[in-house]
Amino acid sequence: MKRALVLAAIAAFLLSAAAAWAEEVIRYKPILITEDYDRVHPPKVLIVDTKDGHVWVWQEEIGESGAKTASPGSSIIYQGRVKPAKLGEVVARTAPR
Repeated sequence: MKRALVLAAIAAFLLSAAAAWAEEVIRYKPILITEDYDRVHPPKVLIVDTKDGHVWVWQEEIGESGAKTASPGSSIIYQGRVKPAKLGEVVARTAPR
């Protein structure tokens, strides 16, 4: 009986840990911004934090052959934070210029 309780507790812990891990995996949603890319227009991906609303743009930088300043690499640029809202709800209002 004691052994069954210990096994049940371990199984419950593993199931809750697996659920928490799965939640973190789907927390960040990648959205492809540029589908048709080439050497001039590298791929860009919008990354959205579905829990806290933070947004980043990830971009692969393709270096030009022979250029001194452009080197290949990637960058992640923070875009800000979005606020969840209902359909049609005004979340921010700005004064006209």
